[in-house]
Amino acid sequence: MIPDANAGRTGNPLAFPLSATVLTLMALFTLPVATVALPAQPVLMGLFLLAVCLLNGLTASILCMLLLAGSPLHSLTWVAAAYAFSAVMAVMQMLAFPGIFGPAPLVGGSGQTAAWVWAVWHAGFPLLLLAHVGQRLLGRHEAQAPATQILPVLFSVACALLLGLIVLGAAEHLPVIMDGYHYGTMLRDPSGIGAVVLSVTALCAVVGVTRLRDTFDRWLTLGQYAFTLDVVLALAGQSRYSAGWYMSRAMSLLCAGALLMALLAHSFRLYRAAAQRALQLQVEVVHDPMTGLLNRRGLLQLMQTELERARRHARPLALLFIDMDHFKHINDTYGHPAGDLCLKSAALQLCASANRHCDVIARYGGEEFVVLLPECDETGAGVVAERIRAAVEAAYDHGTVPCRMSVSIGLSRFPADGITSLDELIDAADAALYEAKRAGRNRVVHARPEAAARSLSPS
Repeated sequence: MIPDANAGRTGNPLAFPLSATVLTLMALFTLPVATVALPAQPVLMGLFLLAVCLLNGLTASILCMLLLAGSPLHSLTWVAAAYAFSAVMAVMQMLAFPGIFGPAPLVGGSGQTAAWVWAVWHAGFPLLLLAHVGQRLLGRHEAQAPATQILPVLFSVACALLLGLIVLGAAEHLPVIMDGYHYGTMLRDPSGIGAVVLSVTALCAVVGVTRLRDTFDRWLTLGQYAFTLDVVLALAGQSRYSAGWYMSRAMSLLCAGALLMALLAHSFRLYRAAAQRALQLQVEVVHDPMTGLLNRRGLLQLMQTELERARRHARPLALLFIDMDHFKHINDTYGHPAGDLCLKSAALQLCASANRHCDVIARYGGEEFVVLLPECDETGAGVVAERIRAAVEAAYDHGTVPCRMSVSIGLSRFPADGITSLDELIDAADAALYEAKRAGRNRVVHARPEAAARSLSPS
């Protein structure tokens, strides 16, 4: 998705500072009233934890896919590990939080189980981001195989499961940090102080190492900033269902979604660029790079369509086969750059002479060109052919080419006796072209379908 650091420089440059400003204002407005009690909504807590789990899980999954795809975007390993850790811990807290699945927690009998799960969660996430910073500094990811870089993600998931199960099963044996709905003691307890110190340290480390150089770094930093505000506001609230506690839940949700939204937005930009490039390649594959005209492949596709339309509506269709006379002599005498210039000049004369919007002009190969003239009978096609021949011959007089040049033209039409298919239309024009060559070149010859058929039949 994000192939390199330069690719990450795209996007709205104001999005990051505006988002950071909004988060800061939300925190500043909440801190003075952080301890104000609000109605208890345990079901809302369940929905919040489910959303956090899904968002973190999606972010970790996308980052893992980037790792397996061999993306050179910095070191994604420990960032993916951090978000996978958060996804698992959100599930653990959902199991331990009272009121989500019933009055009592689904797992764990202690009233402080959910608080300890929160403490482990909010210590583990910044530790894994610090591992990301260390990997960025050491550059160890550059020599690792993509599959090997998934191992830290699996390790973080295993650690989250193990730590979560330990806390769920033994929270009553851990130091008391929760008294009913109140956990103000965490402001003085290593569990709360450690979470703040680790979060702030991880934020400063990410900013210091990345220096917010590209989109990925900026939105990873924003996610860690939201995570730090989550810790600060939760501790400032001092109890469940306080204003600070509710706002910390919102910050945790923003932390889970910040990097995900950035990855999805950048994926969309890359998809759009890839679609535009695919469209460009479709155009290039049917066009001649030297003259800009259709090439043989593109011509044959259009010719079949135009022939079917002419047959269906009983309308005329003419085909001009054009070959530059003595082109090898031009290359041998004046050099290949001069020959290329003659080809480009001939293409310009063709475009100027067959200038209806429905006319199709193509380089058939080498020094051969084809002009397809829908809605044009034999008389009109003869006029266009003669105009082309005269324009090419006059190019030297106008000073556009270094030597005199001329073309021979074979003309076939549909409907005509003996011409019922595209191959027969081409063969008739080709036979007329060679007749023009035998007759002395620099002329237009109209096809005789029955003669062309005889010349192509086995002798």
